[in-house]
Amino acid sequence: VKISFLSDSALLTVCLRENAGWSPLLSVDFMLSQLAIIALTMVAQGTPIRGGMAAGICSVLREGDLYGKAVSRAHLLEKAAGYPRIVVDDSLLEYVAWCEHQPATGKEQQLRTHHVQAIKSAFQTDADGQQILAYLGDRFKREYGHKDHFPEIVACASTFIAGEIETFRSSGNQKLLERYQRLKAYFEREGCWKPSTSSDSDK
Repeated sequence: VKISFLSDSALLTVCLRENAGWSPLLSVDFMLSQLAIIALTMVAQGTPIRGGMAAGICSVLREGDLYGKAVSRAHLLEKAAGYPRIVVDDSLLEYVAWCEHQPATGKEQQLRTHHVQAIKSAFQTDADGQQILAYLGDRFKREYGHKDHFPEIVACASTFIAGEIETFRSSGNQKLLERYQRLKAYFEREGCWKPSTSSDSDK
């Protein structure tokens, strides 16, 4: 996974060439795990992020500068995300489906099947029909939900969201209020709405 910066955005990329020296699916799977941790901890730290994920042909025109359809598509998804979440483009889902149906045998087939299923389990359909990275979903709960610090991070994230809801309700900022209410709804759907008692003011 490579990371670069463009204006106020961070760009995480993996190479999908089969001859890149490693499994592209393994790289995608690893990146999803890293993004899930980042998405949750950033909310807990009070700096929630939006993002978009896409697959496609890109070119490096200068060292560290990546251009292409996947970059522009991810940027558009990030701008249209609506609230702090990472939206998944159809191009990435199509790439994973394509990999799933490529011929393979033996251990290669087993590894491919494992990674495809792991990647698929990282996504879910949000309330508005968009595919998103489910950083509080069952897959990632299995990966880090048993860690001692997980309940604390979830509580910090929930408390921050509750505080933002109260702030924007008090100020009459309906646009930002709705964004954080949608974020709260995601935490609730995943059974992870755990704010401190004094902070849960959004009844």
